[in-house]
Amino acid sequence: MEVYEQLTSLGTVSVVELDRRELIFERLATEVTSKRQTLEDARSAQKQAETAASEGRAHWAKCSAATDKWRQIETDVQRAADTHAEVTAEIEADDEVSLRYGRALPHKMADGSI
Repeated sequence: MEVYEQLTSLGTVSVVELDRRELIFERLATEVTSKRQTLEDARSAQKQAETAASEGRAHWAKCSAATDKWRQIETDVQRAADTHAEVTAEIEADDEVSLRYGRALPHKMADGSI
């Protein structure tokens, strides 16, 4: 307030002009405060977005690992099924040959199926 009184006493700036400039200053101060709040809100939103993106990447990595594991399980199951089918076919072929030539197989004799 002291500067205000000194300026008006010098007569270089009118009271009306000082009042107008004070209003402009107050409006600018309010605008700066608003812009600072907007900046803080934007920083907070950016931090939330970065956190969400990080969580999304972590979730994607887990899903990808689970998908890879599931594919490996499917491959292992298919390999086991193929091996089982191959062994079954070989046993049946051996049984057929044995029956054709009159030899009994030990596993057939053990369970009494001959």
